[in-house]
Amino acid sequence: MWRWVQGILSSFLHYSSVRYVMVNDMRLGLIFRILQISIFSYVVGYSIIAQKSYQQYDEVQGASTIKIKGTAYMRDGNSISVYDANDLIVPPVMEGAFFINTRFHTTIQQQNQVCSVSIDNSTTSGQTCDQGCINGQATLNGIMTGTCGRLNGTTKYSTRFCNIKTWCPLEDDPKADPSNILNGTDAFSIFIRTNIQFPLFGITISSGKLPEKGKSLFLLSDILTGMDFDSIKSKGGVILAKAAYNCDEDSEVDNCHPEWDFSQIDEGTGFNYRTATYVGIDQKQRILKKLYGVRVVVVLYGKAGKFYIVNLLVALGAGLGLLGVASVTADFLLQTCWPRREKFLHDKYTTVDLEVESKAQMLHISPLKNDTKDHYKMLPQPPEQVPGSPIDNPLLVAIDEKKEGKIVNSAPTPERATAAGKVDADSEGGVDL
Repeated sequence: MWRWVQGILSSFLHYSSVRYVMVNDMRLGLIFRILQISIFSYVVGYSIIAQKSYQQYDEVQGASTIKIKGTAYMRDGNSISVYDANDLIVPPVMEGAFFINTRFHTTIQQQNQVCSVSIDNSTTSGQTCDQGCINGQATLNGIMTGTCGRLNGTTKYSTRFCNIKTWCPLEDDPKADPSNILNGTDAFSIFIRTNIQFPLFGITISSGKLPEKGKSLFLLSDILTGMDFDSIKSKGGVILAKAAYNCDEDSEVDNCHPEWDFSQIDEGTGFNYRTATYVGIDQKQRILKKLYGVRVVVVLYGKAGKFYIVNLLVALGAGLGLLGVASVTADFLLQTCWPRREKFLHDKYTTVDLEVESKAQMLHISPLKNDTKDHYKMLPQPPEQVPGSPIDNPLLVAIDEKKEGKIVNSAPTPERATAAGKVDADSEGGVDL
């Protein structure tokens, strides 16, 4: 059991030190240098210069203000109704967005009273009298009164529906047709002014001090390029306008402009909402409008970079670490598939057991009898070696003496001297493969 534990501790409690071996091989040297040059080129050329990893970055912060001008018209038979931006930009001010009305349907003279509704109307529950009319029950458009009536108070339909208290007549939005689509909205001009800052660098930029086409001034047709404008005019749509700021404060402080990208994000479902205008002296009547149009949401994002010495040092340090890949690759080739790799492995890896050497040295020391622990008698040591003569290996001598059960000062044999000289020669020079 103790041997098993000792084996585990011996395999775990050890230390590996680096041993450098110079290998004289032109092919391996060429591979090693090519790897080093490639890694160095990647670190300096791509990571530091192209990707600008020497810069410190700050995220953009800002807001946008929008102004819209334009005129549109709607045909109604032989007559034409003209509308300008004040009529079609509803609401006139939105935070980071705007809405341009391209089609609307109007329900006029609505009054808060009792009326019957049809199951064919998409805005009603379609509750018939046969199903029971419950007084006070809420529906999508009003509250049931508990009574029955014919559709819109006429006798045209035989089916009777529950009466509800609501705004009558109910909205009846027909399918889109050319008579209720606004023409000319594609020529509306949109001026988007962005005011941004990079707090870390103390830089403030205002784009669009003067309208500049393609940077701060756009037509609605420019924003909807590549989209189905006819479908958007009929059903509406939601457009995402992204202004990307990617600025280099080391060289482009005065030339930092946004790059715009427009995309439709409603997946063709459209966009609309309703608004009511109350009229009359007692405000008991209203005009209900269902507005279809283009809702554009403006988003600002991006970053600015500026030289920072700490980032440069970090990038260089990471590059120096990558250079170690060349050494690892060369060692792998030597140990697995290179000719005469056994020679390299023999000179590369050596196991040194310090405990055995300590025991071998202790065999030359014995305490004196009847003396204190501070006095020791050294056994006779071999005479001092003449410079240039072979040196015996004390580890091998101690092991041999231990096997024989006695301690002797054996002189080095010619074979050992030759082996020792060979080891010393190999350790002083390189490995020629």
